[in-house]
Amino acid sequence: MSEVKKPSEKVLINKFDGVELIDSLGRKLRLKKPDILDRYDLMSAMGEDSKSPMCLSYAFPMLHIAIVDGMIIEPPKSYSSFRATLKRIGEEGIECVMEYLNKIHEEKNDAEVMAAAKK
Repeated sequence: MSEVKKPSEKVLINKFDGVELIDSLGRKLRLKKPDILDRYDLMSAMGEDSKSPMCLSYAFPMLHIAIVDGMIIEPPKSYSSFRATLKRIGEEGIECVMEYLNKIHEEKNDAEVMAAAKK
């Protein structure tokens, strides 16, 4: 039987987990890879806001944040917790994570191009 891990212990499972970034406010952000239920819960919590591409562009990066300056960030499960989490992370935290995610995707695309060129 597998052991159930606490959210703080899940932070070390995959390539995003444990990556630390510093946002423009000097806060330390520790990342995680969100799972499918995190995404589902977010969409449910967002309600009508989930239909807006602009809202989604801010919301999904927040799911990658596990900890801000030592404070665990849980995926939101209600509209009020969604708004409170977004406020806690702020534009600075979201932009920092978006920049990192874009970098990861660019590196992945570069690696794919190189692998295709070798064939």
